[in-house]
Amino acid sequence: MLLAPLLGSPRVSDDLFHIAWRRGWLPTTRAAWDLFRFIDTGETALLRDGGVAPWFVDIDARGGMVRPLTSLSIALDIALFGDRPWPAHLHSLLWWAALVACALALLPKQTTTAARALALCGFATSFVMVAPVGWIANRGVLMAGVFSLLAYRAALTQPLAFSWRALGLATLAGLCGEYSLCWTGLVVCLLLGGDGSLRERARGAATLALPVVVIFVLGLSRGGGLSTASYVRPFDEPGRALSELLPRYLFHASQLASPWARPLLGDAAAHPAVALLLLVGAHLGVVILAWRARNDRMTRGAVPGMLAALVPVLVAPPNPRLLLPASLGLWILLARSPSRAKNVLLGALVVMGALQCGVTVRATASQERQWFTEMRADRLALGDLRGRSVLAFVDADMESWFRLPLAWRLVAPAPRRVLGVNFGAAPSRIDRSDARTLRVVGEDLVSPALLTLRQGARPLRVGDAVTVGGVRVVVEATRGAMVTMLRLETPTELGSEWVPVLVRGHRAHVVPWGDVGR
Repeated sequence: MLLAPLLGSPRVSDDLFHIAWRRGWLPTTRAAWDLFRFIDTGETALLRDGGVAPWFVDIDARGGMVRPLTSLSIALDIALFGDRPWPAHLHSLLWWAALVACALALLPKQTTTAARALALCGFATSFVMVAPVGWIANRGVLMAGVFSLLAYRAALTQPLAFSWRALGLATLAGLCGEYSLCWTGLVVCLLLGGDGSLRERARGAATLALPVVVIFVLGLSRGGGLSTASYVRPFDEPGRALSELLPRYLFHASQLASPWARPLLGDAAAHPAVALLLLVGAHLGVVILAWRARNDRMTRGAVPGMLAALVPVLVAPPNPRLLLPASLGLWILLARSPSRAKNVLLGALVVMGALQCGVTVRATASQERQWFTEMRADRLALGDLRGRSVLAFVDADMESWFRLPLAWRLVAPAPRRVLGVNFGAAPSRIDRSDARTLRVVGEDLVSPALLTLRQGARPLRVGDAVTVGGVRVVVEATRGAMVTMLRLETPTELGSEWVPVLVRGHRAHVVPWGDVGR
């Protein structure tokens, strides 16, 4: 019931690229198993001329994630249900149910039924479940978890022999994507801390870890991974990865404790001093639980498993979904050695976590529906754009702009072409020099942060010119690394084919040609 409102959420973010590739809306193509490869070598010019990449991009890069099984499940949704998002969300909800069922087998059996039930409810209703269920592209977190936990159970059932079943299930987990590294870290530590000789445990751990690591390395060799302000490729950027390690760990750890802090402290939980005290308290609590579980073969691997599940997360942007494997390790610890008092405390933690989950679900569903409603209204207000072209003056982050024209395709027929003119602050003035020429003036028409999309991150200079989709874009003035004036020369008269549109965030409005220059 807590997660049910997410069934009505629209397609957002990466979901739009997936449906665009399956519908042929982009100048590039992707196989059904490869929908998370966002850019590949040799595609820059094609994407730039198609108006998908900005006109100033000239790097030849590879970027994306290798998630073939997750990708196939999304392609199947689109093949069966078309553009409708709710069946795809229901599909994700079924994987959530399977993950919860698999998690039950990991909870300590020496504890009471009440403690196991409370711990399972706490895991199932955690706020970290919201993104995997509510964002179709994140389904891989759930899928990798199901296969990883099944592989762990298969390895336990054959401690004295090599388990081909465990190897096959671990391979399926690896094919769900890089999230399998987090799940593998958890189950490997649980296995190493369990029963059996060291040789048997090591063999079982290798069976679980080897296919996942091999698939991950093969994915990196194909250009897997991203390097942005939020993502780090640790093998390519070791210095940056090390310098950001502690801040990223502290931030992720604070998110893991936030469901219980916010209901008690409200907004005060976000204060740096309060957050630091909460982190210290949370770590002390985990240390105490780990010490008491040091001789318990069922749970002594939970704390190392939590840490191992957090390590791959530290190269990604902060997002609660990445904490799902670590949260399971925490609930395994909390379910151990219950008493009446501990059950009361465990019940309170479950209730607070469920309340936070409910708040997050409602906020997420409301925000995404509002985004779609406003996007739809704005696109319909642009009118019939068939046979016409859009000149977009963008005052938004580039990632949001990339997805907006794809979202428009869900609402109305596409224009002939869409060209983003500027990618910084909105222009302060737009002048029509003649019937086919515009001059665009602004303080920051191309943000210096986007120069990483150019070879050697070199800045744009006066006189630099690019022709995209028949439109010639010329840099006429700069100040330092910032572009302050652009000239646009269109192949046809501005008033006949071209529609000027001002984009702020996800909102888009037509600027009448009579108002251009004001």
